[in-house]
Amino acid sequence: MTQRIQYIDKPLNIFFTHAAFYLGDGKLFEVFGPEKNSNDDIQILELSKSDWLNSDITNFMIIRPKKYSETLETIKKTLTYIANDSNYRFGLPFLGPQRVTCADVIFDQLNKNGVVHVQDIPRIVTPDYLFWLAIHSPNDFEIVGFHVQ
Repeated sequence: MTQRIQYIDKPLNIFFTHAAFYLGDGKLFEVFGPEKNSNDDIQILELSKSDWLNSDITNFMIIRPKKYSETLETIKKTLTYIANDSNYRFGLPFLGPQRVTCADVIFDQLNKNGVVHVQDIPRIVTPDYLFWLAIHSPNDFEIVGFHVQ
């Protein structure tokens, strides 16, 4: 949990505080939170230069959807478009158009592209919800890596 996003994470009392989407070729899509320059709220960055490889990350899950079929390229293109569109910013989606958080934008793409089928979508999609979805939908997801203390 970072200082810039703790005002959202702490009240929600979540265990997993961040989610990213691996685009392939060593690149990640991430929504960071409110940055000094709002164009940096959402980025595509090299995995090798990300915080994900820091030794102080103690709890993580790597979740892979099983049923991407031909939708993976569509999801990757849409996330890349969002990262490059200066109108998108960090924020809770119900606060305005083109406001996203790390987990809700990933869930939204999985849902819109038929990778998941969810009836009762929570108002706020958190990284914990993505984890819950993965463990309660074993036909749709697999956990391919983890470390939990």
